[in-house]
Amino acid sequence: MPGNRPSMLASALTRGADALIVDLEDAVPPAEKLSTRAAVADWLATLPAGAPVWIRVNAGPCAAPPGP
Repeated sequence: MPGNRPSMLASALTRGADALIVDLEDAVPPAEKLSTRAAVADWLATLPAGAPVWIRVNAGPCAAPPGP
């Protein structure tokens, strides 16, 4: 599930899957990666302990948004 889709995250654990994999990389446009990481971290903090959630990240630095 793409991490930049808060509406999907909100209902993801109610859909009957054994586990949820949240993608922070390939499914997220480069310009949204930093904000998506923060949003997913906030969402994770609301979940009960032991929720079957995995976070997918690629190795390497997160692309910084373009400067002014």
